[in-house]
Amino acid sequence: MAYGQEFKDAVGAVHSIHLFRENVELMGLQGGSVESVSNRSAAASKKFSDVVNEERRREKERASTTAWLDLLNQIQAEIDALERPFRDEFGDDYINAMAQRFLSEEEYNSVETDAERAQLMYDKYLNPDGTVKDEYQGTEAGEWVKKLHDTQPQVAKGRELLKG
Repeated sequence: MAYGQEFKDAVGAVHSIHLFRENVELMGLQGGSVESVSNRSAAASKKFSDVVNEERRREKERASTTAWLDLLNQIQAEIDALERPFRDEFGDDYINAMAQRFLSEEEYNSVETDAERAQLMYDKYLNPDGTVKDEYQGTEAGEWVKKLHDTQPQVAKGRELLKG
């Protein structure tokens, strides 16, 4: 159904009247002295300014929150990328699985935590400077333990940042 121009003009006029009434109420122009109109106008102006300032503050807060969430997501993505080769090869509990594969049963049972197991593997397969010991050069164990040694500081730092 198409509306005629007269109908559209009438709707526009009703809308204009509605906006005028809102402005009259906002500005305090319903009766009273010039002084009360001036006071109401100042109060309405301050109220409008307060609303605008509050909206700006909320927008900054939303932008800050969004930026923070983007940063946290980026950190998590980098942790996932660092851990992916280990998880693909050894599963989710990769430090424990590596320790089971690369340490003797006696060595494995001598410690309790993943951090201790990782340190035991570092001590066994790596020199103090982080390079693979000569006797383990070119071995699966030497290569994986070196990769673990090189990536774990970044993973640990990322997890620390995510904990906040």
